[in-house]
Amino acid sequence: MQTALVLGGGGARGAAHIGVLQALCAADLKFDIVTGTSAGSLVGGFFAAGFTPQEIKHISSMVNWDLFPVRWVSLLSNLLKSSFKATSTPAITTDSIVSTKKLERLLKRYLGNTKIKNLPRNFATVAVDLHTGETVVFSREKLPDRTAPVLTDVKLWEAMRSSMAIPVVFSPTSFPPWLLTDGGIKENLPVDLAAELGAEKVIAVDVGPPLPPLQPINFIQIGLRALDIMAEERSEWSTDIPVEVIRPDVTAIGGLDFNRLDEAIEAGYQAGLEYLRQLP
Repeated sequence: MQTALVLGGGGARGAAHIGVLQALCAADLKFDIVTGTSAGSLVGGFFAAGFTPQEIKHISSMVNWDLFPVRWVSLLSNLLKSSFKATSTPAITTDSIVSTKKLERLLKRYLGNTKIKNLPRNFATVAVDLHTGETVVFSREKLPDRTAPVLTDVKLWEAMRSSMAIPVVFSPTSFPPWLLTDGGIKENLPVDLAAELGAEKVIAVDVGPPLPPLQPINFIQIGLRALDIMAEERSEWSTDIPVEVIRPDVTAIGGLDFNRLDEAIEAGYQAGLEYLRQLP
């Protein structure tokens, strides 16, 4: 039986995927297929490339806000220029709040030129085209039943980076004719994608917690809140294959809480252990 591991999006909460993997792999569970969106594409991509959960955890220890420098100079420059223009439309040209150059260097350091089509484990991830709103799939295998574009001859790190391009926070990626942003906008828990790849059973990890009470927040958090609301709608599936869902308790961790990745990993580990305890 072809078993798939499906990892959903959730920003920093996605570190819980690492803990789940630690528990499941220690119990010798095997996965033929991996799909992931946004944060799930990062963890899933490394796993599909042959990295162990412990190795992925080590890489995650390098992820913090130092990896995402805010573009203060560019943002302030844009705003100042806008204030002197006689127009009602601000002339803001910066495409994101933070730079992802350090993150991209980190991904390239570990993944190099590895292409999705050459991965040892079947893998797919999704992004969304800002021009058309359609889903673009990066996949090791071709998907003849998909009407949306499916790209196979692509570097793994570029596909992962595209899927986790949180709007406004991270810049979109360019794959002409597509301009790609976070896949969670349309397919946050890609169970149906796993079924298309031949999965007969799915273990899905959903790190999109129930929405907490809304507190006074800034404009970045407003955008993330909107994405969380959309993600709730985009975490359903239509396939009738068996799907078992693991939901780590990451309610208290925000999507940009990169200083709390260890907490998310531990929450995932505990959720993985609880899943194993319930197996017949």
